[in-house]
Amino acid sequence: THNWPIQKYLDSEPELGYLNMQEDADGVFRHYNIYSNVYSEEMEGELFLPSLGLRAFMSSTEYEGLTFHIAGNCQGSLKINGKEILISPSTETKIRWNGAYDKFKDISLYRVLEGKNFTHTYNAYDEKGEVVEYNEEIDLREFFKNKVVFIGSTATGAHDLRNTPIDSKLGGVYAHMNFVSMLQKQLFYQNPEDSVKYSLMLFIIGMIIIMIIMRFNNAILDMVSIIMILGTSYYFDYTYFLPAGYELKLFYCYFAFVSTYSWVTFISFNQASAEKKQIKGAFSRYVAPSIVDDMLDNPDKLKVGGEKRDITCMFSDVRDFTAISEQLTATELALSLNRYMGEMTDIVFETNGTLDKYIGDAIVAFWGAPVDIGDHVNQAVDAGVKMMEALPAINDEFKAKNLPEFKIGLGLNSG
Repeated sequence: THNWPIQKYLDSEPELGYLNMQEDADGVFRHYNIYSNVYSEEMEGELFLPSLGLRAFMSSTEYEGLTFHIAGNCQGSLKINGKEILISPSTETKIRWNGAYDKFKDISLYRVLEGKNFTHTYNAYDEKGEVVEYNEEIDLREFFKNKVVFIGSTATGAHDLRNTPIDSKLGGVYAHMNFVSMLQKQLFYQNPEDSVKYSLMLFIIGMIIIMIIMRFNNAILDMVSIIMILGTSYYFDYTYFLPAGYELKLFYCYFAFVSTYSWVTFISFNQASAEKKQIKGAFSRYVAPSIVDDMLDNPDKLKVGGEKRDITCMFSDVRDFTAISEQLTATELALSLNRYMGEMTDIVFETNGTLDKYIGDAIVAFWGAPVDIGDHVNQAVDAGVKMMEALPAINDEFKAKNLPEFKIGLGLNSG
């Protein structure tokens, strides 16, 4: 279906153009219909109509070799001066938006009909950033000289405001104006396959650089490299690829870069945390938790192969343990020994000591290693005193259960 202009315009034998354009699925106008085939009863057949923008370009600009090519899959192309615009099966191509009110001069139709030169008053910012009123003398003849002119409504009440990439409420006539500007400057989008090719190249190069950099195991270097990759690719896209009409898939490349870096960092962190937890669990059986934390936070304090250091050692055992063990069953002996050993080991840890080993009923511990705890002598003595003070309470429990009491001896040596 189609609507012809009113008869008065038809009588002047104008060049006709197809006016409509359709928004994308998200409601934004990004594409422009280059032509349309309409059925004409008057002509008893189909009529090929260029779009309004294409017709305006053809009528106002000198060009060479403007040709259409439609393939069997309805994918087409338009060639102008040797440059090609791809046309989708729906006869659309993507508009390279140049601008709106800031790029194209406008004038009220009232002024045109009045036919007089006039003074245009407007407000603008000066060099100091202050709003200043300016007056501009408009000569109608000079204003329209060598111009392509579009007559269109921009009033809100006319219901011709469109949601576009550059303005959510832009007069529909600006789509035609941007398309003509795009043809005049020959700023066409490149073949999507070329954009995908360069996007893949960016993706592969970026991933190779990331993998090489991350082998150095330097978190700061990794972060700086990621930022440089993102910044460099954005710079080249902004200064070269985008002006040349390429649409690099930067979002997907950036998502891959950041996701890869984040995932590897997470794996490394998780692995380090697991190793740290394993080390902490192993050492916590022999060293006070505070010392384990200090070892993990300051691994440089530990020396591979050991070192000669001044420390204090303790050796303690239960007197006549063999005679005691003969009076008890295996279960009673285990319970008694666990109760005693648990209390004494806790005291070792409370005083920042390190449990060396258990030898039957004996405990070997030392203070001042594997990390420096300061005054290891007094802390070791403090541990010995606390062990002696804790023993009566343990024996009271044994007595209540009809178990033999423990008597212990302990010795300290510092050197």
